[in-house]
Amino acid sequence: GHSDLEIKHIRTKKGEAMAFVTMQDETGQISCTFFPKQYAISNDQLVETAIIQLEGTVERHRGKPQILVQQTRKN
Repeated sequence: GHSDLEIKHIRTKKGEAMAFVTMQDETGQISCTFFPKQYAISNDQLVETAIIQLEGTVERHRGKPQILVQQTRKN
C-alpha cells in the first residue's frame, strides 16, 4: 500500500536534534518518535520518500499507538 510520511524535526531543551514522524496508509496513522541517539543514526534515512524498517516499542499516547524507535534499516 501507499503510505504518507510527515517528518517534524525538533530540538530538545539540551539542543539535541530529534524527530517525530507520522506515517499514514489506508489502515490508519501511527506516530514514531526518534530520540536524539537514534535520530543521529537514522537522520539520513528520514526522507519523505524513504522506505525504512523500524524496530521499537509501542506505547499508547492519548489512545493512539506510538512507536519509540530503537532501530531502523533501509529496505
